[in-house]
Amino acid sequence: MNSIPLKPVLSALFTALIIVGAYISIPVPGLPPVVLAVFFLFLGGLILGPLWAVASGVVYLSLGVLGLGVFAGGAGGIAQFSGPTGGFLLGYVLALLVTGLLSDRKNYNFFRNLLAVLAGGLALYAVGLPWLQMSMPSKFSNLWAVTMAMSPYMVGDLIKALLAVGLVSLLKPLLKTYFPQGK
Repeated sequence: MNSIPLKPVLSALFTALIIVGAYISIPVPGLPPVVLAVFFLFLGGLILGPLWAVASGVVYLSLGVLGLGVFAGGAGGIAQFSGPTGGFLLGYVLALLVTGLLSDRKNYNFFRNLLAVLAGGLALYAVGLPWLQMSMPSKFSNLWAVTMAMSPYMVGDLIKALLAVGLVSLLKPLLKTYFPQGK
């Protein structure tokens, strides 16, 4: 089967999954909500590769910028980027890129894909944590304080990363059938 037309369709599907994941959120007073969207970021990067994974993230952010309520809690609009979650939203694209670049879409090796999602998670936090600290300087005096406050999120994202890698490992025969060329 020719995978060229399938990738744009899957990219659109992952945009929709990221939106659904943003709606599945747990509000945390004074901090960004816990969202399932990060799971779909990791999964998209592992399956789609860098180009189509980033495309899904850019479409997601574009829909939000246009004012559609695709962000956590049904929020939308460009103002979301000036708040505490703005860095994490921008970090989505970097996480997709890093995960997609480092993933093994030829053999779907568990350990390589685990490293890919961990690196993608680091990329997400590398953008999100400083942004959060800068947008809330009265709450977080330095980057260490914001990192400690966000450590429960990091544990949750580690679980999401493991689940995404595990799911890709389970889907390995199907993925190899539909994407036999690998990258």
